[in-house]
Amino acid sequence: IDDIDDIDDTDESELSDTFLVFFFFDFTADSIDDIDESIFRKSFQIHKVSAEIKDMNQEAIARLNNVQIESFNHIAAKVMERLNYPLL
Repeated sequence: IDDIDDIDDTDESELSDTFLVFFFFDFTADSIDDIDESIFRKSFQIHKVSAEIKDMNQEAIARLNNVQIESFNHIAAKVMERLNYPLL
């Protein structure tokens, strides 16, 4: 493997000696519908800041310029396609 982009096309057994690879979606993609909705009404204190869990994706996406969007789409296309998400 010469490039991080090659990881998606590589058998995981080939990675075991070189990389420890975890994708956020590996932990959530199949179980996101099983989340107890009450979790979103609780506040959590992390690094001395108390806040609720909230989806800030649209706010973050709105701040991206065209170059950033094109870059994201290029880098994340395989994962987005695998999860049936549209590109930005």
